[in-house]
Amino acid sequence: GRSSDEVIRTVSMPAFWVSQTEVTQAQFQALMGFNPSRFRDPDRPVENVLITEALGFCAMLSAIDGRSYRLPDEDMWEFACRSGEGGAALPAVGIDSAPRRVEDTHRDSSGIHGMIGNVAELCGNAYVPDPRLPPSEVARYLRRNLEVIVRGGSWDSPRFELRPGFRGRCDPHVAEDTIGFRVFCVPEKPN
Repeated sequence: GRSSDEVIRTVSMPAFWVSQTEVTQAQFQALMGFNPSRFRDPDRPVENVLITEALGFCAMLSAIDGRSYRLPDEDMWEFACRSGEGGAALPAVGIDSAPRRVEDTHRDSSGIHGMIGNVAELCGNAYVPDPRLPPSEVARYLRRNLEVIVRGGSWDSPRFELRPGFRGRCDPHVAEDTIGFRVFCVPEKPN
């Protein structure tokens, strides 16, 4: 059931922490001073957010807290999604009429809520059709196409998108009420 852009490969990544939930509207409002969401509720995930706004949130949180917060790359996101369930299939989620409150979503064995469904989560890297492409081919592709990776599917995604391996993508200049984000923290290396 994989799409042609889903490939199994070996990757390495830094150690990281992942937030237990998607960033809520209350958290986003407190830090950024506005709430772009369509479905207003302080306990629901912020949605209708541009990637530049999500990156701005990460930068402000980093400046305030003194740690390095960021959007995950898609490999980090998938690792976090699969880790709590040991790579097993996730519970069935269906199409809803709006995102749920973040604490009302499925909680995996690691304590992470809502990695699948609710809102598709922005990743910090651009979409390329095959992650194994050499850098020169990636650069050529990105000169013609600029889309951002989103993972996990959303409250209105078709069933085939509601799985850890699905690679969604979106225009970085268009906000959608199906897209939000969660923060990852990468610890600094000791001196």
